[in-house]
Amino acid sequence: MKSIKISSVWINPELIKSSLFFEIFNKLSSYNVQYVKPNECDILFLGPYNINSIKNRFFKYIDRKCKKKFTSKLENFEQSILLRKSQPLKIFYSHENYRYDDIKADYYFTSDLLSSKNNHFRFPIWKEYLDWSSIGIEQSVNKFNHSGRIGEYYKEKRLKEPLGTTFLKKKREISFISSDLKDPKGKFYEILSNDFKVHGFGPAFNKKLKNHSNQKFLKKDILKDYAFNLCPHNSIYPGYYDERVIDAFYFDSLPITWSDKNIAVDFNPNALINLNDYLYNFEKLVDDLKNENFLIKKASEPLLLKDQNLNEEFKIVEKILKDLN
Repeated sequence: MKSIKISSVWINPELIKSSLFFEIFNKLSSYNVQYVKPNECDILFLGPYNINSIKNRFFKYIDRKCKKKFTSKLENFEQSILLRKSQPLKIFYSHENYRYDDIKADYYFTSDLLSSKNNHFRFPIWKEYLDWSSIGIEQSVNKFNHSGRIGEYYKEKRLKEPLGTTFLKKKREISFISSDLKDPKGKFYEILSNDFKVHGFGPAFNKKLKNHSNQKFLKKDILKDYAFNLCPHNSIYPGYYDERVIDAFYFDSLPITWSDKNIAVDFNPNALINLNDYLYNFEKLVDDLKNENFLIKKASEPLLLKDQNLNEEFKIVEKILKDLN
């Protein structure tokens, strides 16, 4: 049987092999989909983790010194495809809020809402972790992606139901799971700690944990004990809304996040607390979190207001498969 060969650079290979797009390629292709080395692939996924690296900056410096005479050769060397006779189809694929303007690719899969690239496809991170078994996509819990941190995939039905009153019965304390305390996350933690007990988990609070993959707990086992979950995004950019808000909501905690107003594109803003609304009035935030009527109103709101599907994802993969022929 003929194969479609997929590879990746600048990203953990396991993230690609366990990605929803890899599963869609498997489902749509009449060929066997294999993961191979970059110099053997038909499709090369480019990750975001070289963008700010010292190595990348060094190559750019060399490129400038050589007046960009060897740009393509340097790129091919970085991507481990220097000795290839032909170029693979390239897809930039990112779960991060990194700017990718200088990355050359045939397609771009990111969470951005605002992109001038006509070959850009918006794919919000959290859709990776919905349960798509109803359309024949079976994904197992994987320690290399977020499913391994929560212990399962999200059922859409739960996210379209109101938060519910379970969180009202929990202790009115805050859980905060983070790998670092870089501002503004550290500042939010400091401010809320003045009026609430904030319980910290993860590498930011336990130096023995090097990263999320080696932590000894599931997020759901923590979230079940707290009424509130502090879950700010690492940074703000239109469209960058990750799985943290869903984690909190799904396991009956009120999400306290930090994002721009466009989060309403993905989530019901009435089902969460956006710290952006309180930046100049944190006293109001404290009052709201202690106001029973305010919390009861939050309990009546679902997180997702729209049905979810993979129609556009299937279309883009079909287009990519046609490009290969």
